[in-house]
Amino acid sequence: MHLAGQIVGRSGPVAAKAAVDLGLPMHLAFAVDCLVCISLSEVVEELLAARGVPGFGSGDGREFDWIDPYIVEPDWPALAAVAGEHSDPDAWGEWLDAQALSRPPRMAGSTL
Repeated sequence: MHLAGQIVGRSGPVAAKAAVDLGLPMHLAFAVDCLVCISLSEVVEELLAARGVPGFGSGDGREFDWIDPYIVEPDWPALAAVAGEHSDPDAWGEWLDAQALSRPPRMAGSTL
C-alpha cells in the first residue's frame, strides 16, 4: 500500500506541470492536480477492496484518509511563474469547489 500511496500522492504535481506545459491557466492546473489524485485514489481503493485489504470496501469511512500522508503538493509559485500568473491556491480551490463537478464520479461499470 505504501508504493500505491506514493504513486497517487505524486501524481498531482506531474499532472499540474503537464497542464501548465500545455498552456492551461493555473486554476485549471490546480483542478487537474486535485482530480487526478482523487481519480487515482479511487482506482487504488477499488483494487485494494477487490483484494480484501482490510479497511477498503468495508464502509468504515477510511476511503481517502489513507492517502493524506502521501500527498505531495506541486510547487505552485514556480508553476504560476511559468504560467505568468500570481500564485493563489486558495482562490483556485474556491473556483474548483464552485464547479458543478468538483470531483469525478467513480468509473462507471468498474469491475476492479
